[in-house]
Amino acid sequence: MHSTLDLSYAFVRNAVEGTVEIRILQGPVDFHGKIIASTTSVPCDIVLHDSKVNGLLTADDNRFIQTVRRIIGVSVDEMLLVTITPEGGDEFSDCTVKFTPKLNSYDEKNIVCGNYKMQVKVIWSLLM
Repeated sequence: MHSTLDLSYAFVRNAVEGTVEIRILQGPVDFHGKIIASTTSVPCDIVLHDSKVNGLLTADDNRFIQTVRRIIGVSVDEMLLVTITPEGGDEFSDCTVKFTPKLNSYDEKNIVCGNYKMQVKVIWSLLM
């Protein structure tokens, strides 16, 4: 046996698709840390990026960072939570932003996490 795989799944009613985009507004262009998405009712964290596993993220020319995973299914009755934890910060460096699902729209919020000022944007699409 070379590895162990833990598989988790959840049935999501009335789901919309949320595409998460993160842009560094101020601070280093390299991101070290962890980015996690979750919902208010499913007890499972979805790792969008972890520098300890995937290495650091370097922003492109427009300062967007490309995470390993970007798309989350969320019920319209729930909230999407995106938690960003910069490496090397204290407990006050962690930031969690909440998004309410919308149909064919988007929402964005600016946050300060450690040495970073970031814009977190979620683009909502209807799942068929």
